[in-house]
Amino acid sequence: MYRLFVIILGLILISQVPVLAETSTNITNNTIIPTSPSGGLEYWVWASIGTLLFVIEILAPGFIFFWFGLGAIFVSILSLFLLKTLESQIIGWILLSAIFVATFFYWKSKNKKEIKSEDPVFKYVGTKGDVIQEIRGKKIGKVRLDNPINGIFEWNAIGENDDTVIEVGERVVVVGIDGIKLVVRKLYN
Repeated sequence: MYRLFVIILGLILISQVPVLAETSTNITNNTIIPTSPSGGLEYWVWASIGTLLFVIEILAPGFIFFWFGLGAIFVSILSLFLLKTLESQIIGWILLSAIFVATFFYWKSKNKKEIKSEDPVFKYVGTKGDVIQEIRGKKIGKVRLDNPINGIFEWNAIGENDDTVIEVGERVVVVGIDGIKLVVRKLYN
C-alpha cells in the first residue's frame, strides 16, 4: 500500500512541475507555504517534509519512507546553496530519494546472510545419554544427557517406536523431539 502511495505522490509531483513553474510568481504572494524569493521552498519546509516522512516510516511497514525523508533533508541543505527554484528542488528530491532507495536495496542484496535453521531438532539430534527411568514405547521415561540441552541434563523421553523398551542404565541417542519430550533410540555397543 505504501509503495503505491509513493508512486502516486511521485507522479503527482512530476505532473505538477510545469504548473508550478508557470505560477511560481503568484504562489510567492498568496500562499501558506513559505517560498524563497527565487520561487523555491524555504529550507525548513523541506526539513519539515523530511521529518514528516520519518514519522510516516515509523508508522508504516517497510523501509521506504525513510529514504524519501532523507532525500528531503538533503534537499533542505542543498536549497541553501544550489537548489533555488521549486522545480530543481523537486527534481533533486526525486533523484536523491531514488539514489538512496536503489543504494539501500543494492547493499541489502549484497549483504544477505544465509539463514540457518533454528529448529531445535537439528541442534539436539545425536546427543547421547543414559536412561534413568524406564522407557516403554510412547510412555514417558527420563534420560540424563552427557551434554545439556539449554542447560538441563535430565529430560522426559519417549521411545522411537511403540514396541521400544529401554531399561534403566542403557545408553540412548536423541533422534528427535516430540513437543517437550526427547525421542530416543537405544545405542548398541
